[in-house]
Amino acid sequence: MFQTFGCNAQNENVKKFGANADYYLALKLLEKNDGNNIKEAQTKLNRCIKKGDKIFSKKSAQKLSQIGTVQEQIKNAVKLVQLFPEDKESLLIAARVFYRYEENSLIYEFTDNLDLQNDDNELIRIRLTALEKLNVNSYESEVFDWFTKRSISKEHYQFYRDIYNHPDFENVSLNKDEQNLQKNEKTDNSLEFNGFLEFQDKVEQELSDFQNQKELINPFIMNFRIELYKRNYTYAFSHVQTVINLLKNGDLQPCEQLASDLGKACLYGSANYLQNAQDFIILAEYFSNTPMEFYFWFYAGRCFEKIGTYFSESKKCFENAMEKADSDKKKDNALWYLLDTMLDYQLDFLITNIHDYAKLFHDAEYFDDFFDKLSVTLISSARWKGFQSVYKKIDGYATDETVAKYAYIFARLAQEKITIANEQQINEAFLRAIQSGSALYYKILSAYQLNFDEKQLQEVLFCPVMSKEQRNKKISDMTKLNEQMADLLMEGYVSFGFPDLIYEEWKTYFPDLSEETNFFIAEFLHNCGKTDYTNSFYTQSLRIASKNYNYSTETLTQTDMKLVFPQCYNDEIEKYATEYMISPNIMYALVRSESFFDPNIKSAVGAVGLTQLMEFTASDVARKLKLTDYSLVDVETNLHIGTYYLAELLHRCDNSLLQAFFSYNAGITRVRRWLKSSLTEFGTKSKLPMDLFLETLPYTETREYGRKLVSAATMYDFLENPQNFSQTVKQLLK
Repeated sequence: MFQTFGCNAQNENVKKFGANADYYLALKLLEKNDGNNIKEAQTKLNRCIKKGDKIFSKKSAQKLSQIGTVQEQIKNAVKLVQLFPEDKESLLIAARVFYRYEENSLIYEFTDNLDLQNDDNELIRIRLTALEKLNVNSYESEVFDWFTKRSISKEHYQFYRDIYNHPDFENVSLNKDEQNLQKNEKTDNSLEFNGFLEFQDKVEQELSDFQNQKELINPFIMNFRIELYKRNYTYAFSHVQTVINLLKNGDLQPCEQLASDLGKACLYGSANYLQNAQDFIILAEYFSNTPMEFYFWFYAGRCFEKIGTYFSESKKCFENAMEKADSDKKKDNALWYLLDTMLDYQLDFLITNIHDYAKLFHDAEYFDDFFDKLSVTLISSARWKGFQSVYKKIDGYATDETVAKYAYIFARLAQEKITIANEQQINEAFLRAIQSGSALYYKILSAYQLNFDEKQLQEVLFCPVMSKEQRNKKISDMTKLNEQMADLLMEGYVSFGFPDLIYEEWKTYFPDLSEETNFFIAEFLHNCGKTDYTNSFYTQSLRIASKNYNYSTETLTQTDMKLVFPQCYNDEIEKYATEYMISPNIMYALVRSESFFDPNIKSAVGAVGLTQLMEFTASDVARKLKLTDYSLVDVETNLHIGTYYLAELLHRCDNSLLQAFFSYNAGITRVRRWLKSSLTEFGTKSKLPMDLFLETLPYTETREYGRKLVSAATMYDFLENPQNFSQTVKQLLK
């Protein structure tokens, strides 16, 4: 379909891949969907199972279990599990076959050793469905363990809704609860409860029921967790005291998932934060040295934080939570909220002591959004010196992206005479900002400020994002198999012409693919996209190339970077960019940032297509263009309307590209209001430089949107005309 594979090419591939070629040849036969071909494909798959390398043997066994008669599929699914008993991917594939044909005994047999806390939720759901039908004694206990040892997922909800025969507790209506919650949130005296004990009469009745019918406890707890999953916070809060008493009475074992749920129920289902915080402190002390203690301290801090005038109490609770945390993730979570509360109450202390807190980070990326909030706070409170102090103190602890942001803002504030620094300090800050990991924006602007030449720019913009040690640490939990076999598997999908299979397989094997192979398959999919607009090959190619860039440990080439910043739909983009006098590279940057070149994408708020147009915006522009019958998922129509709209905004924004980008994202009225307020924040009546204006915007999404657009537009221009780099950046920041 996308590439011609003649006899000579196929013979070469068979010779190159040896026994592993049978896997791909079988897939070719199965494309024809013919009975005779299925038999021949089965022969080749069986041969590959015996003679192919391990990964090809496994893939062949997996495929074999999905074709042929019902009896053959079941037989081969059994064989798959027996051949690869430790491989959970193969077990899931086999379990789906058994589930499809109601082979519940086989499901029971082969899933006997599942880890209900960590294994795939779909696999567990399949097992529990089989246990219910087989009436196995362990069914109830396994269901309860699954529902209490991990976060509730869509698989839990599907099982609870469709399979589990549960009591209808008080006939609670989801819609009614949600309506009550929404109604209460609109009033000033919403949910004024006296802590957990508001529902004491109901609690006593429920406990009495449980004493008489112990078998109700587990279903009650499962229902409690499901209602929280559905965000029925008012319902959940009304049952908090019952859950606590069941824990105190020993009817339930201490469980961290339940402690977390109790916290959410009180935080979002009640406005009496003071009483709830005090109750959580009591619970933390009562359940001291259990898995629940961390969450009770944590949610006590969250409730105090909600009040707004109990900073010292909130801080103490978060510190206690950090002390009692049994994982790095929990410690980071409590520390994040501790730092966040300090933004409003101890900002100067936080700036002075940020180094001591940064040393406690385990996952530096987890704190990126905190530092983004801190940056805005420093600007709004005119603490200009804070940027230099913070960037120096967090270097080596926060991410390179965050350090680069603070270093760049400090240097620009000094250039604009808003804070004081000498030329050496300014240049040092720009040089540090260039070492910004995957944050191209600060690399680009710092290189511009330092007036780098073309060779220096290429070294900066094409340099590795991380060291090999950093990459190995980041992907250590994702590794599936050795790199050589993963590379060969993906190369085969390209060589034998299977573009439709590449992306899903890539998501599984990405950690073990070489950087060279990632770009190889990205280029193949990009070329396939040129042939077929109806598929997602452009988007898949870009996702692969972009992730490979973000994990890169080697210097990239011009060809590699053109896959990270591809010119997709070039005929249409060139056509309308020329018509409305906008640089095509600006439109490539816009479409890349808005939709990743996916013509069928629709956002949560209803924006559609390549340029992410809202329906009311599109209809207004379409009227001006005299388009009466149009579809926003049509490539050419979407690009036509989107290009016209951006050109119109550019004209209304006095040809300021960055203002036009912001207006495209958030609306021109908001942007004009932000421009005025930013002048007040900086205490100036003159026009504020656009890069500093970006840092003042109140919405994280809009700030990041501006950074993406500037980065992408610059890179598209640089890849085409590197000598125009300074002119490009200057135009973007006009």
